Amino acid sequence: MEEFAQSLKNIVWGQQLVIMLIGISVFLTFKYRFYPFKEVIPALVSSLFHKESYQSSQEKALSPFQALMTALSSTVGTGNIIGVALGIIVVGPGVVFWMWIFSLFGMVLKLISGVAGMIYREQSPETGRYFGGPMYYIAKTFPPRFAWAGSLYALLLAVSGLGMSMPQVHSISGNLLDYSAQFPALPSETTLRYMFAGLITFVTGLVIIGGVRRIAEFATLAVPFMIMAYILACSVVIVSHLDMVPSIIAEIFHRAFIPETAVVGGFIGVLQEGAARGVFSSGAGMGTSSVAHAQSSVQNPVAQGRIAMTEPFLDTIIICTMTALSVLIYMKGGDMTVTRNPYHLINETFSGALPFIGRHVIPICIVIFAFTSMITACFYSESGLRYIFGPKVIPPFRIFWCAVVFVGCLFETQTIWAVSDALLGLIVYPNLIAMLFCAPIVYRYLVNSPRLETEENG
Repeated sequence: MEEFAQSLKNIVWGQQLVIMLIGISVFLTFKYRFYPFKEVIPALVSSLFHKESYQSSQEKALSPFQALMTALSSTVGTGNIIGVALGIIVVGPGVVFWMWIFSLFGMVLKLISGVAGMIYREQSPETGRYFGGPMYYIAKTFPPRFAWAGSLYALLLAVSGLGMSMPQVHSISGNLLDYSAQFPALPSETTLRYMFAGLITFVTGLVIIGGVRRIAEFATLAVPFMIMAYILACSVVIVSHLDMVPSIIAEIFHRAFIPETAVVGGFIGVLQEGAARGVFSSGAGMGTSSVAHAQSSVQNPVAQGRIAMTEPFLDTIIICTMTALSVLIYMKGGDMTVTRNPYHLINETFSGALPFIGRHVIPICIVIFAFTSMITACFYSESGLRYIFGPKVIPPFRIFWCAVVFVGCLFETQTIWAVSDALLGLIVYPNLIAMLFCAPIVYRYLVNSPRLETEENG
């Protein structure tokens, strides 16, 4: 099973997808005159510190901040912690450099999909709720004879949501199992795995039955807390080993182009793993976050698109970098024979510098990271199915989702991540093509926004 999953991942994440990702994102970044690079910090400040971001003008819609936290809850997950550790284990520290590259240039993809999701969203006449995402803008921007591609994306989104959730579910159970090893009086690992699977499934059902507003409320409370707590823990590890940071950064750049001889695929292997980890971490290229942003009460598509643009910067440039530095600090001075398990690697990384926090607080953070990602992935899958079949399919799908959550706790780590990467890669293809169709339309909206208009005239 693991060999099949790895083969499938290698096919989906072949050189063709890496070239598409780099080519299209770099082309659009130049086309947009490096707008994301110049505007990401002002957009971040606006989304976090302006009171309008926390207010919803419509009862059935989300506030801009809730939409951001809902979108972030799918990307600020175990991809930022376990995924980074796994990438370093598989291909070495060079993977971090390519995660940076894919995320920085991926900001323009987030911007375009966020604005396009708002432009082409639809409002339900029965409930007043907004629905949007790639399936809507694909169907409306592709040539008429290819409008069916919207339904294809919706189907792939429903399936990839399952792929997005599997590593999260497995990370929760795997992390709890690693944490439980401190207490020898507990039942056997097999018994605990089934117990944790049942508990996770039960809690998941309680949250997703409440729908998108309950997911948004949970994410709005949990995401800021877990980001701050995790960044604080990473900061302690990094600051206490500042003398090691320059050499680690040099190693990241060196191994990005000259990987270790043991790395399968050499340079191409590092590049492919960096693309997979970068996309899983930031969601750039998948278009999924536009499903959440389309729920916003904001009427200006550019305003919400700018908020969407900040996600890769937050979750990859900040959080993934802090994870990578912390892990590499531990690996540089630790025993490499005990670092092949990503869960154990993360726990050991923080336990050395912060004994209590590393052994007790970090596992809790990882569980919250993974849980918010998993329930948001459910919302994305529901949105794809709703687009094709209507709202009647949602209740039975939620029952099916809970069953998948239970099963996901029982698979092996490498298999879970390989299947997830393959499923997520499938939705990148149609969305990248859609970016080329949407780019001119979104740019016209940007030109008419006050900030870019000033730059055009200056």
